[in-house]
Amino acid sequence: MSTNETPSYLLSTANSTSGYYKSLNSLYLRLFGKHLMLHYPYYKSDFESLETRQLNLTDYCLSHIDSLENKRVLEVGCGNGIQALYMADSMSPSKITGIDLNPDNISIALENKADRENIDFTVDDAQKLGTIADNSVDVLLCIESAFHYPQKELFLAQVKRVLKPSGKFVITDIINKSPDRKYRLHAKLNQH
Repeated sequence: MSTNETPSYLLSTANSTSGYYKSLNSLYLRLFGKHLMLHYPYYKSDFESLETRQLNLTDYCLSHIDSLENKRVLEVGCGNGIQALYMADSMSPSKITGIDLNPDNISIALENKADRENIDFTVDDAQKLGTIADNSVDVLLCIESAFHYPQKELFLAQVKRVLKPSGKFVITDIINKSPDRKYRLHAKLNQH
């Protein structure tokens, strides 16, 4: 197969959300030889790689809060875990928990975590957060995931439940704010 041909299984699985992420994970692995983050890139300058631009978005989102050092972090909608691994390796949190509804993504995250002791991944529903204790999270991060949640008010109630009183909630998502229905990125910081 030439590098310009897309395997038919990648096209056919892109019809569903889980299929989309399965296709994207396969594509990144095939093109880059490793998994990349599953969110959109944030362009800061010309000639940056896709991976650098994905890191740019994570760094931009986290620039709105204090350091993650010695904090308990929950990433809701962690996808394949690459963003959580980046934070664990470069920002010194005491613990990161990544949750995702898609078991395929969590399998990839668990494979990639290797021997890192300060990070866990588990299948959980953002609208329930059944594996997360009350008032146990210093920073809750949700990047480009909440638009998938059918009952956002249930998710927001869980955010309030799991965040410590001094906790920070960082959400970045794709929203429609324009009358011409073009999608734009929007970042918002909410203090608990």
